[in-house]
Parts: sequence; C-alpha cells; structure tokens
Amino acid sequence: MQTLVSESLHFSLESPHFSLNQCPGRTADKRKDIMIEQLDKLHHASIQCWKKRDQEKEEMMEELRKEKEEIEDKMMQQKQMINNFEHDMSEAVDALRKEKEKAANEIEELKAKLQDEGRRYQHTGDLLEGEREKVGLLQQECESLREGRETLDKKLDNMQRRLHSELVSRSVSL
Repeated sequence: MQTLVSESLHFSLESPHFSLNQCPGRTADKRKDIMIEQLDKLHHASIQCWKKRDQEKEEMMEELRKEKEEIEDKMMQQKQMINNFEHDMSEAVDALRKEKEKAANEIEELKAKLQDEGRRYQHTGDLLEGEREKVGLLQQECESLREGRETLDKKLDNMQRRLHSELVSRSVSL
C-alpha cells in the first residue's frame, strides 16, 4: 500500500500542477544565470583591464629601458671623449714639458758655448752678437712656449671646471 501511495505521489509531482509550482524556481534560476553572466562579463572586463594595464606597464618599462640604454650610451661616449681629451691634454703637457726642458738645455748649452768662445777668442764681437741674437730668439721662443703653456693651462683649468660642472649636473639629474 505504501508503494501505491508513493507512486501516486510521484505521479502527482509530475503533474502539470507541480510544474506550475516550479516556475518560481525557474525564475530564480534564470536570475542566477543572468547574474552569473553579468559576473562573467565583469570578470572578463576586469581581466581585459588588467591585461591592458600590464601591456601599458610593459610598454613603459620598455621605454624606460631604452631611455636608460641611451643615457648609458651617451655617458659612455662622453666618458670616452673625456678620456681622449685627458689623454690628448696629457700628451700636450708632456710635449710642452719636453720642449721647455729642451729649450732650457739649449739655452744652457748656448750660454756655456758663449762663455767658452769669449775666453778662447778675443775678437768674437760679431760672433758674440750673433749668439746673443740666437739667445734672444730662443728666449722669445721660450716665452712663446711659456705663454702657450699658460694658455693650455688655462684651457685645461676651464675644461676641468666644465667637466666637473657637467659631472655634478649629471649626478644631480641621475
């Protein structure tokens, strides 16, 4: 008997009356489906937004990397220029020093020669006058070299100040 009751209950549940009772459930399921669909859309939009932000971030990082490389390249070029300039200035200073020593040695040799000639020869007036002219030219050359050296020293000083100010300004900007 109990099986008959459960079977009749089962049939009655499948009746059209029960399907009408299910309508509120279907509406709730439909609402749930709509909400899930909206959440999916929102989730998709959020993912797209994050992807866009990530892409913008990557592009910005790439730009910054390129800028950094350009700055590093420029710094290397400037460092190389400075090294070349320092090398050239060092060679110029060495050349001036050697010329100065050479001129000083020549002057000393000429003075010694003049003294020897003066003792050996009594009538060296013309010769002595010629030697004095040579000494005068050498002294002019020495003075010219001295002036050139002073000019180079001033230029070197100016370049060092400029270099220092550039290095300070670069270190401030970094």
